[in-house]
Amino acid sequence: MVYNPLAIDDLVRSAHRHLTIEDECYYVMVYTSRSGWAYSDENNLISNLKKKMDKKGTSQWPHKERAIQTLGQIFQNTLPLIIDFETTTIVPIPPSKSKTDPLYDTRLNQILDLATKNKKVDIRNLIAVNESVEATHTLEEAGKRRPTVAEIKENYSFDDTLVPNLKPIIMLFDDVLTTGAHYIACKEVIQAGFPDAEIYGLFIARRELPPENFE
Repeated sequence: MVYNPLAIDDLVRSAHRHLTIEDECYYVMVYTSRSGWAYSDENNLISNLKKKMDKKGTSQWPHKERAIQTLGQIFQNTLPLIIDFETTTIVPIPPSKSKTDPLYDTRLNQILDLATKNKKVDIRNLIAVNESVEATHTLEEAGKRRPTVAEIKENYSFDDTLVPNLKPIIMLFDDVLTTGAHYIACKEVIQAGFPDAEIYGLFIARRELPPENFE
């Protein structure tokens, strides 16, 4: 299965309200929210990828592992189309849980490791959350308010020990683009210390609302 990177352009940018024309972002598939895992192959893949860490050891866990393997294979082909490995540092957008939390999920790093196997690549977890919070998609599903960009930034810490020899271009990598708040928060945190860095984003999927929501 081949997925080519697609740009967040004028046709779809309004669906991701925190992004502006200044934000260069790409995605490779569409995840349709509120439609269930059976809605599409992409929904099934993303739903399995996002299974929580407490599912380890259950019958659901192999589905998550297969999703990571599948996406690793997809991005083996996709990454070279969108990145210059010589000049770019890849920075995964951190998950909602702190590194000391049992539910801390390294799925993005696992995908990147598979996708860049046998390649010379610079991947750095420059940003981490200070305290575990509820994942924003579960807040939304429960009808609760999503955090603002400022609130997200307040819970971020920047790892200065990983800064030496940082490349001039930074690609932020995440699974699903919803409002773009976490992307903007990470971008602003990096720009605060590296104002000259060229930053863009790559997402596995962008969120699309189901058709009935547009009626």
